[in-house]
Amino acid sequence: MYHRIKRREIINAILYWADNGIKWRAMPHDLPSWSTVHDYYSHFTNTL
Repeated sequence: MYHRIKRREIINAILYWADNGIKWRAMPHDLPSWSTVHDYYSHFTNTL
């Protein structure tokens, strides 16, 4: 089943990752999955 994720949650996860310097797979479980966040991050950085 497809689960829609709010963009704000993705941004929060990217900011958390950048601020804490953690590995993608160490993303807390209350944020979207690390693979989803990484995909969005890759897309954002490749389009800049």
